[in-house]
Amino acid sequence: MKYVSWAVLALVASTAAACARTPAGAIRIKGDHFVYPSQQAEASIRLGPSLDAWNVSCDKRHALVWGRAWDQIQPGDAPYSNLYLLDLDKGEIVAHVTVSSGPYETEFSQDQTLVRIDERILRQADGTEVDPPPAFYPETCAPFAGKNSA
Repeated sequence: MKYVSWAVLALVASTAAACARTPAGAIRIKGDHFVYPSQQAEASIRLGPSLDAWNVSCDKRHALVWGRAWDQIQPGDAPYSNLYLLDLDKGEIVAHVTVSSGPYETEFSQDQTLVRIDERILRQADGTEVDPPPAFYPETCAPFAGKNSA
């Protein structure tokens, strides 16, 4: 019985320590939510299980969040990733895109009107794909805490 209680105590202590290392207001994935600072305090958008990574626009108004939906893939099916374009000001999902591999590159445009997901270009306002793709000039900004998950 002593071993069980020590194991439980160690688990609780390590979980508390991990939580203590994530500051309030930090951009992060928590369970099936994308959590980000908002004007009042902290906001989150529920997206679903298997979230892995994100990229936030330089103006911190939009984010791309993605993950492989392992729990929804049947044996023999090709794996795929769910990718969400979020409007952080409104706390809404703008678009949900499914990709069969990756995404390997995600970028926001310099003029904040487009996003690039690998070779696909979407309108940032409504998530519709732009075809043929226009010239795309990626935004650049100084790194900030939570810009991306890397």
